[in-house]
Amino acid sequence: MTNPTVDAITAPPASVHLNGPADLVAAVPYLLGFSPQNCLVAAFLRGVDGELVLTARVDHPAVEDHGTFIDAWRRMCADITTANDVDRLVLVDFCTSGQLLACGRPESTVDASDDGETVPDVCLTRAMASVAADLGVYVCDEIVVAGDRWRSVLCGDSVCCPIDGAVIEPDRGARVAAPFVYQGVAPAEDRAVLAARVQPRPADDPQSVAFNGEVAAATAALQQQFGAARTSDVEAQRAEVTRCATLLIGEDAVSIAPAIALLADVRRRDALMRTLVHEVDPGERRRAEDRIVAVLPLVGADLRAATATLAAGLAWQRGDGALAHECLTLALAQDPGYSLARLLQRAITRAVPPQVWVDAVAATTVDSCLRGA
Repeated sequence: MTNPTVDAITAPPASVHLNGPADLVAAVPYLLGFSPQNCLVAAFLRGVDGELVLTARVDHPAVEDHGTFIDAWRRMCADITTANDVDRLVLVDFCTSGQLLACGRPESTVDASDDGETVPDVCLTRAMASVAADLGVYVCDEIVVAGDRWRSVLCGDSVCCPIDGAVIEPDRGARVAAPFVYQGVAPAEDRAVLAARVQPRPADDPQSVAFNGEVAAATAALQQQFGAARTSDVEAQRAEVTRCATLLIGEDAVSIAPAIALLADVRRRDALMRTLVHEVDPGERRRAEDRIVAVLPLVGADLRAATATLAAGLAWQRGDGALAHECLTLALAQDPGYSLARLLQRAITRAVPPQVWVDAVAATTVDSCLRGA
């Protein structure tokens, strides 16, 4: 078993304040972008104030893989804590009602050794917590969630955390959701719904046919304007990149086909990405991301990897690791060798902070992108 597949999400905006474990449980769907099921969520924190820095989600491993999963978790936890300067952790196990009842109290013990021995299928978070503690990470809490009920494994108070779990009050859920909703964040029902959002439509779908016709016309216009030249007339190419960025961030319902056509050339793609990441405000960048994701199911196979990768880069920069992961899965299914998609996927899987990538993009200019620096 290799490292688990991780969806790494940056911290919520400063306007989001989570007060205790019940708030965190209510916020997880908004942090992930979908309602989690049968998975483990690790919320990494920094400092005594508990600043939420990153949220990582991994699927439940099969019972026979528990030992190797713990080994993989040890590597993953070390990578995340080093890359993100975090020192505290809350573990949340989204499980079934039966598992919630079975999950032990603090006195439960789990073998978290490195010899690959199978860990019992009860409260895997105990083993994960033991590994984190070995790495110098303070485990603030271990929580199990089943449906609308949750409880802390570390709390021995049956009034505070009854064995069948406590229900999150509607008022608390609404309060936690409010700042996310204000920013237009609405979690999908589950992971499958999120994945379906970006899946390609049939090639003969009328909307696909119409949109790809517009892309073909825009491609012909680019060919006529620039021919096969990639480095000549940088000023004119820069102007075209700016025009396409304006199409993407504009509020008018105009076709963004010219921007999609631009992605066929990796240098123009990089120049457009650099423009969107560093030369527009966050609201405009989010509008561009939404418009790209909206047309992604319509884009033909020849530009699907490039379009999905651009969408992934914008989503990851914003902190939506789950959407970025789905876009990259689509990109690499279309073109397994698409290098930028592979690079971003590796960064997300290893929970590299998005700011590292943002800073790397900042080190270039639009002109250097167009020249191939």
